[in-house]
Amino acid sequence: MTVYYNKSRKKWAYDFHLNGERYSGYCIHPDTAAAAENKRQARDTEAFIRDRIKRKTTMPTKYGCSLAETAAWHVENHAQHLASWPTVRGFIRELLEYFGHSKDINGITDEDVAEYTNWSRTQTRKVWMKGPKKREYDPKLLKFTGSKTRSPVTINQYLKVLRQLYNTPMAKKHCLHPPTIKLLKEPKRTPTPIDHVSVENLLKHSPPHLQKIIVLCVHTGMREKEALRLKTSQFIEDQKLIYLDATTKARKGREVFVNDIALGILKQCRAMGDELWQQLQEDKKLASEYAQEYGIKTRSDIPFLLYPQPLPDEKHVLRPINSIKSAWISAREKAGLTGKVRFHDTRASFCSYLAQLGVNMLDIKQLAGHESVQTTMRYINSGNVNLRNAVDLLAEKRPIQVPVQSQHPEPIHVESQTKVTDGTL
Repeated sequence: MTVYYNKSRKKWAYDFHLNGERYSGYCIHPDTAAAAENKRQARDTEAFIRDRIKRKTTMPTKYGCSLAETAAWHVENHAQHLASWPTVRGFIRELLEYFGHSKDINGITDEDVAEYTNWSRTQTRKVWMKGPKKREYDPKLLKFTGSKTRSPVTINQYLKVLRQLYNTPMAKKHCLHPPTIKLLKEPKRTPTPIDHVSVENLLKHSPPHLQKIIVLCVHTGMREKEALRLKTSQFIEDQKLIYLDATTKARKGREVFVNDIALGILKQCRAMGDELWQQLQEDKKLASEYAQEYGIKTRSDIPFLLYPQPLPDEKHVLRPINSIKSAWISAREKAGLTGKVRFHDTRASFCSYLAQLGVNMLDIKQLAGHESVQTTMRYINSGNVNLRNAVDLLAEKRPIQVPVQSQHPEPIHVESQTKVTDGTL
């Protein structure tokens, strides 16, 4: 049998040998990109592909893999499990619309990638507006930002997704000559730690839910998304540990050590979660809304960090936090912090504070979850206290100074160089 139904993929596929070579893939028509829906259509598609190969005219790919099939494999096995899935979904959709859903992955050349990069430079920058976590793509959640075009950083995000599609096992098996995907040069911003006084000033002007996030990230070194998605099942109170799964930025699980201050914050947040769960059990309508909007069906689905949304009857309802961008910008302006101070700088503060206390660099690397010490060095403030103390120690141990002049210096006598000749000047 040369055609069969793949139950796991729910697609008809072909597998045959011709002229000493094996050809296999899904029964998708090379011209119309229509997938076979029954055995008869699968046989017709296989016969068409056989005929193309025999006549050697416009041969399909040896394994019959399109860009849409590669993207579907990537989404099913990897992308939809990431924390950044809503954003990646928009990237994949644009790539498919630009290159074509039925485009053969062997048909995309280096020139095509270069043309896409130039085209992407002219596109208006879009911001993903977070809403209910719908699995389908909703263009209404994409907001255009006026006349601002995409920056090299944004374009590289699209190119990285395209590179990920070609790095999938399906693409590696089916693509004979993958294109070269070169990333653009982007400005690198060195993380700037926030000093202790500025952090305290920032906390004074922050709402309660933002205060908890700032303190938790400064004392644990977690990223913003890692803190917002933290669940009760990830926290082991007896061991004072937080286990982060592979949906983090580094796509690796790691352990986060919790000190007494962070432990107090987590206990407060857990008490708020218990309060929310009690409300959901008493209010079936609210429970249905939370199950549909946030996917909360059990107590373990409730994240640690919540914020109280006021109600007209002077009560409040606790809701998960999707973003802290507006609260962070408002608190930053009220605190008078100059420059572009990002929330990610709290992570740099965590590394810098540890370095100031004399913690070993390798230990800081492990606590922050960095892959290399070079990355950790970027997060440590170049003007930290240790370096300042080193310079002060030089002044103390080697006090080389300019000699101090006396208060009444002796007059300097200058000999006259005027020559007297014959009594006349």
